[in-house]
Amino acid sequence: MKLRKADRTEAAEVYRMIEERVEWMERSGKRSWNSSDYLSIFPLPYFERMADEGALHVLCEGSDILAAAVILESDERWPEGGSALYIHNLVSRIGSKGSGRRLIESAEALARKRCKSELRLDAATDNASLLSYYHAEGFIDSGFCSEGTYEGTRLRKLVY
Repeated sequence: MKLRKADRTEAAEVYRMIEERVEWMERSGKRSWNSSDYLSIFPLPYFERMADEGALHVLCEGSDILAAAVILESDERWPEGGSALYIHNLVSRIGSKGSGRRLIESAEALARKRCKSELRLDAATDNASLLSYYHAEGFIDSGFCSEGTYEGTRLRKLVY
């Protein structure tokens, strides 16, 4: 599996993965993107723009996209700044067990390559299963953020 920058044409596939994940959350009774206006806040043009800017990354096995995320150099939810890469919109293809973990590991390697000391992300404060997942991946709580109705827990992981 290899992490690489996505091109604009792949943004539509990433967006379809997110739509499928939202439907899966609804069927599974999990509260996350499906209980917010996620698809309106992050429509397809957002992912196309992120691809154009070189921020949309895909984890591929051959030509198959297994997971994707927007990886940024800065994030307004972390006003203190610091030497970090920020992961947003992390999605894995349903049925591709372990691909989210592999994307995080690849993002860690990218952070080290760019001489960053941390990976940072946030997750809905009321999504205990997602927070547990990130804790198991080595992320630690680092405060809170909010935007509109969204209440998030900020998480960080040292990569050095």
